[in-house]
Amino acid sequence: MSQFQYFIPGPSIATPSLLAERGLVSLVGGTGGNGAIAKLISRVTGSGGRGVSNGPGGQNGVIVGQEIEGYYADRQTWVPAPQGDADVPPYWVGYASDLMPTVESLAREQLLPGKPITFRDGSVWNVPTLCNWHEGAEVPVVWTTPLPMMVDIDRYGQAIDGPVVPEYRDLFDVGLKILARIVAGKDDSDVPITNTTLMQFAADVLGCNYRVSLLELSFSVMDRLSTEDAMRVVESAIDMEGYWSALGNWAGRQGRPVTDTDSGSAA
Repeated sequence: MSQFQYFIPGPSIATPSLLAERGLVSLVGGTGGNGAIAKLISRVTGSGGRGVSNGPGGQNGVIVGQEIEGYYADRQTWVPAPQGDADVPPYWVGYASDLMPTVESLAREQLLPGKPITFRDGSVWNVPTLCNWHEGAEVPVVWTTPLPMMVDIDRYGQAIDGPVVPEYRDLFDVGLKILARIVAGKDDSDVPITNTTLMQFAADVLGCNYRVSLLELSFSVMDRLSTEDAMRVVESAIDMEGYWSALGNWAGRQGRPVTDTDSGSAA
């Protein structure tokens, strides 16, 4: 088994609404972001997953995933998702005890453009680029994005770029706010930039190109993501190197610049 399986306690059949409720759409679907619900069930779980009795935690439920092997406690490892104050976890993630899924096997069919980043363990991940920074003509820096965008229309009826597509819009906006926080050196945004925020953002970025979340990447499962790895992911995704380079070029021509890094949902 080269993929993760997911056990949902309770229901015996998986539905799109159930997967969305438990936060599993992007993990078992073919695309990242928060889309793909409508075509998910027929493609991924067939008739609605595989019902099991006495599964992980002794619960009845349903197993879903890109590959469904079933439940075999003697040769599989199952880890519960954080349950907070709930009586049972929202789901469990499972894998063959002697065969952890690899980076390559977890890659999505279509990857967003990005850069390869090598983690501390030697694994190489294609980190999607959310934005690229360039020196502006009248302002210090301007951004472009390789992410797909919605089509808008200007006052003359001409097609123009609109906001980033909904699947990645929230992630894009958080990325710009993180960059603004780093540049400003203080936290005056509505997104507190804590270590928790940065680790979650790094996991969400990787989730665009791979079927992983913070749970799969954590020490509890794959043991892949260190704090240093996460910061490399963050800096690559928001193109920190490009930002400082463009800012330096402007400074060389204009003197000390003033930047504008508003949320930038639309170009």
